[in-house]
Amino acid sequence: MSDSTQQALLGVLAEGGAIDAQRADRSPVSSTVSDRGTSFVEVKRYADGSINVFTLEKPAAGDNGGSPQAVQGCSVESTPQIYRRCTVNGQFTGVALAFFADYQLSDSSHAAILMYDSATVQCFYPLSCSTPVFEALRMQQNGSLPATLTLTTNYSGIGTGTTRLVLTVAGLSAQSN
Repeated sequence: MSDSTQQALLGVLAEGGAIDAQRADRSPVSSTVSDRGTSFVEVKRYADGSINVFTLEKPAAGDNGGSPQAVQGCSVESTPQIYRRCTVNGQFTGVALAFFADYQLSDSSHAAILMYDSATVQCFYPLSCSTPVFEALRMQQNGSLPATLTLTTNYSGIGTGTTRLVLTVAGLSAQSN
């Protein structure tokens, strides 16, 4: 990202505004995914120059053919298909969030988030962040509604806002934003 783009984005934040990468009503102008062998790295770029970067691990498919996306470091139990100590992380413009989670995949509607802990947050200068807070919206898949867990932090320093890292688990897949 160029120096002038960085300065423009910091200016928006200094005035209390939100940059495109932080706004739910903005879509990326481009999204690229790189295969890094054991993981994918997705970079979403927005019209104002802001970006979001996500790293998604590719755990081995279970016996039932699922190809879940989680985040780095899962150990896998095949029957039932349980992923242990997965590191869920996301780097957003100015904020990085991470936590550990265990989840179970199912070829029916019984996928579930089994455990979560160890929330971490890193704010990049000049921002500061609040202690991250978990919100378990749904621990087990309910029909087509995925099991959903959110880790949220508020930031301030140059403007204020909220950043969320979301883990969703449904059927044979798990992913984060």
